[in-house]
Order: sequence, then C-alpha cells, then structure tokens
Amino acid sequence: MNLLLLILCLAFGPPLSGAQEAGLSQLPRLLYVGDQGRLVVTLGPELQEAAPFVIADEQMLPQRPDLKLHRLEYEFRRGRGQLLIDFTAFAPGQLELPPISLPQLAGFTLEGCRLTIASALEAPGRGPSPPQPRGVLVLSGQAAPLAAPGTALLIYGTASLIVLILLLSLGLGIWGRPYLAGLLEAHRRRRLIRLMGDIGRGLRKRTAPDSGREILRELSVEFRAFLGYFFGGAADCRAMTSQEFYTLPPLFAAGEGDAWARPLAPSSLGNFFRRLDRLRFSGEGAENGEIFSLLDQMEAILKAMDLGFRTGGK
Repeated sequence: MNLLLLILCLAFGPPLSGAQEAGLSQLPRLLYVGDQGRLVVTLGPELQEAAPFVIADEQMLPQRPDLKLHRLEYEFRRGRGQLLIDFTAFAPGQLELPPISLPQLAGFTLEGCRLTIASALEAPGRGPSPPQPRGVLVLSGQAAPLAAPGTALLIYGTASLIVLILLLSLGLGIWGRPYLAGLLEAHRRRRLIRLMGDIGRGLRKRTAPDSGREILRELSVEFRAFLGYFFGGAADCRAMTSQEFYTLPPLFAAGEGDAWARPLAPSSLGNFFRRLDRLRFSGEGAENGEIFSLLDQMEAILKAMDLGFRTGGK
C-alpha cells in the first residue's frame, strides 16, 4: 500500500514532471471554452485488481463554477488502468481538476491534474491564451448570422427567374417582334371591320325616300376609305371608279372553290360599286329595298373579310 501511494503521489502531485505529464492526455489537445473534452489519466499496474466501473451521475462527482464534470470511467487496458473523465470548462487558461475520491480504487484520490483551455477570442495559430484570473469569463466574438431555411433556394430561384425573363425578353425582341406585330395588325383589321359594320347598321336605320341619296354618298365614302386601308399601296380606293375595282388584286389567297371568298372577288367589288354609282348618279330616287340590298352585300363582304383574317385566308 505504501508503494502504491508513493507511485500515485509521483504521478499526480504538483508540480508535474515530464514522466508524470506522459500519464495525462487531454482530448482534444486544443480545447476551447464551453467545449466538452475528455481527460485520460493513465494509472500504474498496481490497480489491475480493481474492477472497471462508471460514474455517470454528475452529483456524485465534485464540481466547480468554472469546470463541470459529466462522467468518470475506469478501465484496465494493456496492463494499465485508465481513468476517462468527461468535462466542460467555462474559463480559459490552466484549470485544475478538483480532488476526486474513488472508493472503488481502494480509497484512491485523484488530484493535481491540470487542464489547458484556450479562449475563442485568440487568433488562430497563436496557441492557447495566457492564464486568466480565476472568476474572469472571456466571451467569444459574435457568431455569424445563420441563414433562414430555404434562403439559398429563394436566392437561386429568384436569380434563375430573372435570367429566364431576360432571355424571354431578348427572344421576343429578336424573333417575336414580327409575330406580335402581325397579331396587333390582325386585331386592328378586325376592329375596323366591326366599326364598318356599325356604320352600315347606322345607315340602315336612316333609310327614307328623302335621305336615300345622302345615305348612298356616305356609304360610298366610308366603304371606299375602309377598303383603301386594307389594299394599302396597291390602290387608292377613294379615287377609283367602279370599273377599276375589277382589276384589284385579291385580298386572300383563296381557291376558286372557296365559297367564303366569293364576296371578296374583284368582280364582286366591281359590281357593288357599279350598282352604288348607278343609284347615286342616275337622278332617280333610291328605294329602301335597293339600299338594303347594297347594305346586305356590304355585310357579306365584311363577314368574308373577318373570316379570312381569322383563319389566315385558308
């Protein structure tokens, strides 16, 4: 027993010698304030008869304000006993383990073990911080803010959406402009067809023996201006005679068997304006039936034009 006490005093009593330091191992070697570590104390072979045991209750271990012991385990490995002590330090510098009495090891008391705790405020690579006065707490710097869940998805998704919108805008500007221009032009033409139809319905309500000549004049002026817009530079319909309408090019590439395009044939337009001019300049009064017949023919022409623009002339 005296020999055992002598070995223990040499191994753990302060100050520590080089041989005694070899019996202590701190894991990890660089341990920061607040991190949990483990101290491995290697004992001599004299304690090989002791059975392994574990103390997991923190209340059965001595505690200090700057050092908390969580668990103690004794094991016998490779002919030597080892004490495994789990702890957490709350102060930087050199900390000494409180004395630990172990009745399981024939009344052995562990004391004089020192720990080296680094401060989180020190610069990397400069080694552990110097010893601090007992009771002085050194706090680490402010931690970097944590991103909320889904932040990366939101950022990359937004960036991808912006890039997609830019690419679509570029594509529409290069390839989609003629298509959009065609759609706008088709919409404008169908709107003019509806407006001309409204004008015809308004003229139909004004039919009377004393206003027939005026109705025919307005019908001729409005319908000629309307057709001039669709034929564009091909002809100025406002200054054309009825005979010249027979020479106009067709508005749509329709075949001879397409019944919907017959009212739009140059011969049909020529016949319409020949009847209109005859009623206007013959000196005879225009009857309501004749005016209605002209308005019906105009409405047939408008329906054929609307169908042609909606179906692309097919």
